[in-house]
Amino acid sequence: MEHNSSGHFYFFGNRAWYDSFQGPAYDNHAKGGVFKTPKEVPAVAGKHYVFHNSFCTHGDYMRNWVLTRFLHSNNAIRFAHAGDPGVTDPTKLGAMFGDLGEPPANLCKRFTTDWRVLCITMDTDVVAHAEWPATVLAKGYPIRPAAGADPVFISPFTGDLALAPREPVPRRCPAIGDRDGRWQRLARLRRWRHWCMAARPPLRRARLRRCAVGWLA
Repeated sequence: MEHNSSGHFYFFGNRAWYDSFQGPAYDNHAKGGVFKTPKEVPAVAGKHYVFHNSFCTHGDYMRNWVLTRFLHSNNAIRFAHAGDPGVTDPTKLGAMFGDLGEPPANLCKRFTTDWRVLCITMDTDVVAHAEWPATVLAKGYPIRPAAGADPVFISPFTGDLALAPREPVPRRCPAIGDRDGRWQRLARLRRWRHWCMAARPPLRRARLRRCAVGWLA
């Protein structure tokens, strides 16, 4: 996913996994990344919400550079590790925020730590990675309460990223804020979407515009 510029962005309820390593064997850049962020802060009109998603990845999550107004909550992320199918070189597996051995100013190697200025939050995510949460906290990433544990997907390498009955993911619904600072629950967002899409064609565009510009701004 490559981000250039946008207004409002909602990415929720998705499942993404890998079943092979793309590219030739000699290609050290074949692992890719979940988010490809821009080198400079783009002009953005609205916030970017990423919540209630399940990822199984062998690449980096947010490798480098910057992003703005990014709210990330209640996601389950499993990184590949030694012993997983297709993993022959554990040293080439992905990282959450790039190379944390580099200084924070080196944005070509690691994701920004300037979260307060850029309005970035990560809250109640469950991530199966050795750097999460202690190392990323120590390296300047102000993540909020989070769990460093395997999310326990039922079958992560065949695409069944449903959570097993005893998974550690917190079962709460994140709040969604509008441009006036009021907070709404996810259930109400779903009602708005259903109400907009249920309209007849002549009314649908107006209602969708009202949802996007008024209530969800």
